[in-house]
Amino acid sequence: MRDGHILTVDQTTFIADQRFQSVFSPNPERWSLQIKYVQLKDEGTYECQVSTEPKASAIVHLRIVEPKTELIGESTRHVKAGSQVKLRCIISQALEPPLFINWFYNQKQIYLHNRRGWRTEIERIDLPAEVPTTTTTTTTTTTTTAATPST
Repeated sequence: MRDGHILTVDQTTFIADQRFQSVFSPNPERWSLQIKYVQLKDEGTYECQVSTEPKASAIVHLRIVEPKTELIGESTRHVKAGSQVKLRCIISQALEPPLFINWFYNQKQIYLHNRRGWRTEIERIDLPAEVPTTTTTTTTTTTTTAATPST
């Protein structure tokens, strides 16, 4: 149940939200509640009730975790040409480390393997928490060069 409402009975769904579906697997006999495109509002307690005598039920608490990103430091930085710049991005509340971390410059992806003087470090920190999450820090270091006016 979600908010005390019956969601499904057998393969009949009683709510208008088409993301919810009851799925039956014959071998072994198993009923599952499938929720497509899970959203924060889906978080809560769900109960599976079986119409036996006495009534049997199982409860699951669904917690939705959304990864968050944060840039460390000021959003605008002024640096001297030729100096070194470190940009740090922290990804937290991820259930697993991201496969890729991409950096963009003026809305174009930076391919670090083609950029001289650029390097990326990825540091993974597992934090003890109620829900196991991972914090990943990526640091991009570059040496700035003086802008050359075009003629």
